[in-house]
Amino acid sequence: MKNICFSILIFCTSLFASGQGSIPNLPPLFLNSLFVEVKTTNGIIIYNYNYKNKKIENKEYSIYLIIDDNENEEVTDILEEESDFSFGKMTGYISTGTFLNNRKNGIWKTTYNDKLLKQECWQHGLIIDKYRVYNTKNEILYSTSFGTSGNGIFKDYYYEIGKLKEEGRYKNGKKEGEWCTYLQDGTLDKQINYTDGTPDSN
Repeated sequence: MKNICFSILIFCTSLFASGQGSIPNLPPLFLNSLFVEVKTTNGIIIYNYNYKNKKIENKEYSIYLIIDDNENEEVTDILEEESDFSFGKMTGYISTGTFLNNRKNGIWKTTYNDKLLKQECWQHGLIIDKYRVYNTKNEILYSTSFGTSGNGIFKDYYYEIGKLKEEGRYKNGKKEGEWCTYLQDGTLDKQINYTDGTPDSN
């Protein structure tokens, strides 16, 4: 009898100890892209949220790409409140990752209907390491590495048709030189020159 009681005591003690200090993996917070504000400070993109004075915290977020119903235009690049999602129309595209001091940090993934389309890595708002882009059939469209210094050629695509959407160069984790965006038919849409991550003034 004593042995049984002792065994139960040991089991309960180990169970209690295993739970100490453990932090549950919380799901990412849901955010509406229509309310995301993006600005560049010292060549680094800073993200803020413009809805009822909500602030982006140092947490994981799932940014739902939503288009404006009225203008039917895409909003490029995050809420806990259901009312946020009464605005705009869902596209199915979701970008998930962590913010640190309003900057992207760590691995960010873009998905469509749970299919991985893009994976990138950020360090305090600077792009680094491996970068991958896939089409909606899970075929790789582009693969490169920006290394630990954040240097290399960036390309993004129209995922469904596999055509080039944007290209440019990163230097030390920031945009540098000529960056171009294209329409789906391949026509040049915009061309912007950057110096140390900041757009050159005209």
